Amino acid sequence: MKTLLAIGMSVGLALGFVATTVDTADAQRIRNPECRSLYKMWRGLAGYKSFAISRNGRVCGYSYGFNTPRRANRRALRECRVRSGGRRCFVYDAF
Repeated sequence: MKTLLAIGMSVGLALGFVATTVDTADAQRIRNPECRSLYKMWRGLAGYKSFAISRNGRVCGYSYGFNTPRRANRRALRECRVRSGGRRCFVYDAF
């Protein structure tokens, strides 16, 4: 299983990920520019994956490479909650 919690797009680029073409409307709904960049990168990752955002839209977390959608969702929500200091998060997108 692979998971990734990145602080910025520079981390994703350093690891060799490339942002893919994304539906502009989906990405533009994300207010935080850092999370918007991470979302664009996340769209190109493999396996079951999930992208979560805090209720205030300031923090995000994501997961990828899981063998079930449920595990991917749980991990993304946990990463978001940890980064947001325990605030509520929701799954924004999942595959």
